[in-house]
Amino acid sequence: MKTFILTLLLGTSAFAQANLPNFESRQMVGRVAAFPSPRGTTWYLPLALSAQLNCSPNAVTRSCIVKIVNWLSPQESDRLSQLQSQSRSGVAPMTAVNPLVVQSVSEHFDGLPKDFQTSEMKLQTLALNERAPYASVALRGDGSAIGALEQQFGSIGIGTFESDVDMNAETVGEYIAIPNTDSLRSALASLSGQLSRADMMAAISRIVATLDLQVFNIDAAEARQTAAEQIRILFFRYTRFKTYRVAVDQMPKSLVIRDEHTAPYRVHCVVSLPLKAGATPQVGCIPEGQ
Repeated sequence: MKTFILTLLLGTSAFAQANLPNFESRQMVGRVAAFPSPRGTTWYLPLALSAQLNCSPNAVTRSCIVKIVNWLSPQESDRLSQLQSQSRSGVAPMTAVNPLVVQSVSEHFDGLPKDFQTSEMKLQTLALNERAPYASVALRGDGSAIGALEQQFGSIGIGTFESDVDMNAETVGEYIAIPNTDSLRSALASLSGQLSRADMMAAISRIVATLDLQVFNIDAAEARQTAAEQIRILFFRYTRFKTYRVAVDQMPKSLVIRDEHTAPYRVHCVVSLPLKAGATPQVGCIPEGQ
């Protein structure tokens, strides 16, 4: 399994805080909700939950432990890798230690059978861990009752585990960027001397046609026209000779041409896992106030 998705998490805090989950682009990647964004980090809600039941041998009194495991499958990891290629930036799990994205996490077990002594453990961290359980509940009681519990876990289930996550999100409208401006800088630097307006516009059209633009929610032709206009404004200067010259001294390594997105708003997500053999979690996310 690819582990870079876990360790990529916030190479710097500034990078992690560059953007919020793009709520309107949410999609399910296996068991987890992902929020692809052209603006920077593509966040995903790291609750790839499954339930396991382990019980002690037959005896008058027995005990069981239900373990909630939180770990990505190889297929989920591969699909998140593909999202990283598409977004041209990082893919990272949300985490409770990043308050700019995650506001709160609340978790609980519901509907557990009665007449058992129980003891619960809940991390409430959104942490992925292949070896240690994310949450657990221990049940102790009569041997025959535990036997019935084992059968119920394999059929109708013995309750649910639920994680409630409040997060900050945004909606990206339109986005155009040149992720790497090296080729743009080189092409502009080759335009020496004074240029007429017609020569400048023709040169810009040739250059833009070769650029690898990152475009979101905009027609490709419109995106190239917008990029051409911005390049003319940023990197050409009108001279007293009524001509134009190139000025590339302040060109950044990447250039965002258009970035339309909403102000942050709150989203409530509920991930509910039936405590049942082979069950998968149900994920629902609703903006606050809807």
